[in-house]
Amino acid sequence: MEITKLIQRLMDSNDFFDRFDKEEIEEFLKGCSAKTFEDGESIYNEGAKGSTFFIVISGSIVVSKKGRRIDIVRDGECLGEMGAIASLPRSANAEAIGTVIMLEIDTNLINVMSAKIQAKLYKNIALLVSQRLRKRLGHV
Repeated sequence: MEITKLIQRLMDSNDFFDRFDKEEIEEFLKGCSAKTFEDGESIYNEGAKGSTFFIVISGSIVVSKKGRRIDIVRDGECLGEMGAIASLPRSANAEAIGTVIMLEIDTNLINVMSAKIQAKLYKNIALLVSQRLRKRLGHV
C-alpha cells in the first residue's frame, strides 16, 4: 500500500492512531514493517519469545490459549504488546482469520523515536489494554 494512502487510512479509521497527527504517523512508520498473514497462518505461538508487537490494519486475529479462544483482535487494535514490552514469552497463540495486514513494531526501535511519539504510543497501548480488560470483565 502506498505510504500516503496508508497514512490517510490510519488517520481516518484506525483507533490506535486517534491521537497522532500526520507527521507523527510518518515518524512512527519508520520503525515499522508491514506484514501480511493468510487465513489460518500462525502469527506467533504461546511461549515464543518476541520483541515485536502488531497493530492490525485490516482483518482479524483469533487469540487462543490451550485450544480455547480468548479473544478476537480486529482493525485498529494491537496484539502481542504485553510480551514485547515486558520482554516475556507470548502468553497465547495468535492466528489469522482471512487475510490480515498488520504493522509490526520492534520495541527496540521505539526507543529511538521522539519522546512525544513514545508517550502517545504507550498511552494508546495502555488505553487499548484497559478496554480489552474491561470488556472481558463485562464492564463495556
